Amino acid sequence: MYVPSNTEIIVSNLLEEKGITSIFKLHICDFMKAFNITLRLCDFGGVLLKNERRTVIILNKNDPEVIQYESFLHELSHHIREDLSYQLVEEWQHNNFECKTNHLMQYIAMPYFLYEDIICLNTVEKVARYFHVTKELARKRLEGIKNKLIDLRGGKIANLQRQKREMVLSNQLQRHQWQL
Repeated sequence: MYVPSNTEIIVSNLLEEKGITSIFKLHICDFMKAFNITLRLCDFGGVLLKNERRTVIILNKNDPEVIQYESFLHELSHHIREDLSYQLVEEWQHNNFECKTNHLMQYIAMPYFLYEDIICLNTVEKVARYFHVTKELARKRLEGIKNKLIDLRGGKIANLQRQKREMVLSNQLQRHQWQL
C-alpha cells in the first residue's frame, strides 16, 4: 500500500483545483493558464520574475523541449512555494530552496492523482515518455514511490516481529509464574 506524503496530496489537490486533472493537462500552456503565468523564451533561461501584478517565467529557447518543460516545472515550483527573494539569502538557504523545489517538481510533473498510471508503467523509460520528462526525473519519482512501499512493508514486518517477540516474552513470563 502506498501512502502519499502531505506535500504530494497538497500539490495533487492544488493541481486539480486549478483544472489540471489528467495527463492531457500536464503541459506548459495549461500550467500558464491555471497559475496565470506569462512565458518568455530568450537566449538564457530558468528565471522566475514576479511582482504584485504579474508572474513571468523565462526559458532558454535553445534548450530541448523536455529540458524547457522541466525548467518551467522548476520555476513553477518556486512560484507555488512562494520562494520570493531567494537570491538574497545565504548560499545554504538557497541550496535548501533548490532542493525542496526540485523535490516538488516531480509531484507537479507526475501528480498523485495519476499514481496508478505511474505504477502501471513501472519503468523509468515508460514513465519518462508518458509524462514527457527526463529519465532522471522519472527515476526519482519511481524510486520515491518504491522506497515508501518498502518502508511501509518494512514497518509492518518490524511491527509483526515486535508483536511476536512480545508474545514469546509473555508466554515465557506466564510459564515462569507457574513455576514459582
